[in-house]
Amino acid sequence: MTTVTYSASVPYAGYRPWADVVLNPATPGNPTLKCLVDTGADYLQINALDATAAGLSLARATPVTVSTVAGTATLQMLQNITVSIEGISPITTDVLIDTANRTQPLIVGRLLLLAAFDLGFNVQAWLRT
Repeated sequence: MTTVTYSASVPYAGYRPWADVVLNPATPGNPTLKCLVDTGADYLQINALDATAAGLSLARATPVTVSTVAGTATLQMLQNITVSIEGISPITTDVLIDTANRTQPLIVGRLLLLAAFDLGFNVQAWLRT
């Protein structure tokens, strides 16, 4: 079993939990992203500026329509991206990228959290409609 210890580098602001995420952590110099932990979200959601800074190519991204609290939006999905969350690495997850750079704050969703905790749940069918 994996234990995740949060560094508390970002204090709770209005009782909001934050996590440090690095995209492609094997690449030296990739920035640490401060992401809001949102258990109501499914995916890691970032903006195109941060994706590009981490060396991710949007050329292989697939457009997907997502429902948000503000309505629907079309984001780009990259599958099987290696990330680190709170120093736990490597974790492979799917990432939604907002090419209009509206995604603020960046969001850590349920799939990345479950992968980090490795609780033994079979989550393969959770997103089926």
